Amino acid sequence: PISVVNEVDKEPGKIEEPSAFTYRVERTPVAGVSMVINEPTMTCCTCTDGCRNRIKCACKLF
Repeated sequence: PISVVNEVDKEPGKIEEPSAFTYRVERTPVAGVSMVINEPTMTCCTCTDGCRNRIKCACKLF
C-alpha cells in the first residue's frame, strides 16, 4: 500500500480522503514541474532486472 498525506493545506483535525492519483514507475513530465535529466550528479545503474537487487543497483545505493 502507498500512503498519501497532505501536509500542505490540510485543515488540522479534519480527516480527508486523498484525491485519486496514478502511481507511475517512471518519471513523467507534467506541466509546471521541471525534470532534471542528465545532471552530472544523477546516479544511473545498469540493472537488467528492474532494480530488484538493492545490493547491486547504483540507484538504490545512492
